[in-house]
Amino acid sequence: VTELAVGEGPTGHVARSGEILVLEDLIGDARAHNLAWLREEGFVSCAGLPLHGREGLVGVALLLTRVRHRFTDREIRLLKVFASQAAIAIDNARLHTETRRRRETAEALAEIARLTSRTLDSEDTRQRIADNIRALLPGLTSALYRLDPETGELVLLAASGKVVPANG
Repeated sequence: VTELAVGEGPTGHVARSGEILVLEDLIGDARAHNLAWLREEGFVSCAGLPLHGREGLVGVALLLTRVRHRFTDREIRLLKVFASQAAIAIDNARLHTETRRRRETAEALAEIARLTSRTLDSEDTRQRIADNIRALLPGLTSALYRLDPETGELVLLAASGKVVPANG
């Protein structure tokens, strides 16, 4: 299962409660989810730990065993250390992605500002502006139009990405 709702199955329960969940008899627990798969794989016990980051819950770590297992206090402490390190790694990855995206946005805005200070007579300049506008936001297409003062119509100067129909 690649996606679960918060509250769904033992993993979702951990996410909702924010607390460690240890089940020696996973199959017999009412929170068990996807029982056919669990039986097919032979999973019988589990430990789920919330991953708490700087701003709250960032995920859940779930350990499944194929033999009935009563997790010891030592094992739970070890899993808590792992969960803490995993939460830090997830937070760091998110911060890295956010920082990279902000840098890319700033670079695209700076490029647009630089390009708009030039004349729009250059086809290359128009195309680069359209490309940079599209890079700012996740979209399929961006287009740059000029208002024709004589006809009052918008005239396409450049498009980036999926082509927009003439009537669109």
